[in-house]
Amino acid sequence: MEDRTFNYKTNLNYFSQDGIIQNTGFKRYTLSMNAQYQPSESFRALINLQGHWGNGRRVAALT
Repeated sequence: MEDRTFNYKTNLNYFSQDGIIQNTGFKRYTLSMNAQYQPSESFRALINLQGHWGNGRRVAALT
């Protein structure tokens, strides 16, 4: 039997890209969660959480 009162979905992503110049590039981590709680036909609660962290290395501009 399926629990119809609580549903959720969680995602974890990782992205990495190397730059064309040595010691440059970008990395990003993302976490998201969607949840729904519906104990009856007349009540429903939704929760959406999302977070990310990125780290990029760039070359200083020449002036």
